[in-house]
Amino acid sequence: MLKKIFSNNLIKNGAYYTLGTFILQGINFLTLPLYTRILTTRDFGITSLYTAWQAVVVIFLCLQTFSTIQNAKVTYEDEEYREYNSNIVVLSFVSFAVFAVVIMIFSKQLSHFSGLSVNLIFLMLLHSFFTLGVTFKNTILRFDGKAEKQLFISMFYTVLNVGLSLFFITSVPSIEKATGKILGAVVPSVILGGYFYLEIIMKRRPTFKKDHFIFCLTLGLPLILHNLSHIVLTSSDRMMIERFIGLEETGIYGFTYTIGTILSTAAGAFGSAWVPWYFQKLKSESHEEIKIYSKNYLNFFTLVTMGFIFISPEIVRFMGSPDYWAGKYFLPWIIFGCYFIFLYSFPVNYEFYVKKTNYIALGTSFSAVINLVLNYIFIPKYSSFGAALTTLASYFFLFIFHEIITRKKLNYKLFSPIEYLYRIGIITVSCFLYIKIVDIIWIRYIIIFSLGVIFLAGLFKIIKNKK
Repeated sequence: MLKKIFSNNLIKNGAYYTLGTFILQGINFLTLPLYTRILTTRDFGITSLYTAWQAVVVIFLCLQTFSTIQNAKVTYEDEEYREYNSNIVVLSFVSFAVFAVVIMIFSKQLSHFSGLSVNLIFLMLLHSFFTLGVTFKNTILRFDGKAEKQLFISMFYTVLNVGLSLFFITSVPSIEKATGKILGAVVPSVILGGYFYLEIIMKRRPTFKKDHFIFCLTLGLPLILHNLSHIVLTSSDRMMIERFIGLEETGIYGFTYTIGTILSTAAGAFGSAWVPWYFQKLKSESHEEIKIYSKNYLNFFTLVTMGFIFISPEIVRFMGSPDYWAGKYFLPWIIFGCYFIFLYSFPVNYEFYVKKTNYIALGTSFSAVINLVLNYIFIPKYSSFGAALTTLASYFFLFIFHEIITRKKLNYKLFSPIEYLYRIGIITVSCFLYIKIVDIIWIRYIIIFSLGVIFLAGLFKIIKNKK
């Protein structure tokens, strides 16, 4: 019976991506406690700030060319699809060259503005471009249904990253600890990213086809605004905490935010299998099948979110020294915000499929503005707690905006409002209950056990229906 279930590509690939996420997060679980004990809160604040700015640089360097691969996969036949990938890699090189010159010319000004040294600015430039090479390869593998190969690359990349980071931090005293952790991420990205760029070009030589460039830029350019706005949503809180409060508080918030976004990482793992399957089912107009699987997917992730909320204090204590434990009191609101990221993926994936990336950019831009305004108001008054609440509010708006767009403009309705409200209500109650019992371990464990029983009962029902 299990063999029959796993013959389903969605479930099989989902299992690979989920397993990979647990393994990779397991590696992070083992190393983050080391980092929080080796690095001071100031060091951690620098690395968190670097990560935030690096995410901004990644958006511009290659004009979001890799984000168009999923649409190319369902638009072109196989041979032209390979040709397309090679052509947009060339376009990425040209874009990188232009932005690299600009960044190097204004490196001192960028250093002053970002709060990072010039050396870290240069590392960031290399890191961003070659990381995109890895992203290119993984995206192609994902839409080719080669989950096991993507899993291997991700594991190798992560292990090399962690190993080199710990080596530079502990064994090279001439390098500052924060720089050592960053350098450990840069080196493997250059090695692997460079190799994958060459591999894509050598497998199918570029033809510089004008239609491919137009297709790529038409879809990719609006996504620059979308992803930049998304970075504002995920990173402006850390930048503004650093400005208003200080690097130590930035380190605590950055650590706590990392814990919260484990949920987003899990959602990304499920989505890696979901989106290719979803696109193919939309193409074949299998709408009833989509609805059945979508409802199971929604129920499953809601249970995962509840369980993660109630187990999160143990994760905080395990992964961080006592200097970081204060984050557990605002952590559930970050997790709730990540739940809305999952919900908003349903309407956004449809917008991607119908190539309405302008709507995607518009919604994220509005949410980013809301986030900036709320951060400016609440961070000086409430510090990290204010940042967590503004993150939740911003992602709630993002979800509502895209639901309205897909319903009113695109005439697409996957779930009814009641189906959404019911599950949002459950997570809301879970967050408020968490605040009351965060330090009462036995009550939280009873809840976690109960959620486990509900999950197993649901899984048994699905397996029974498969029979």
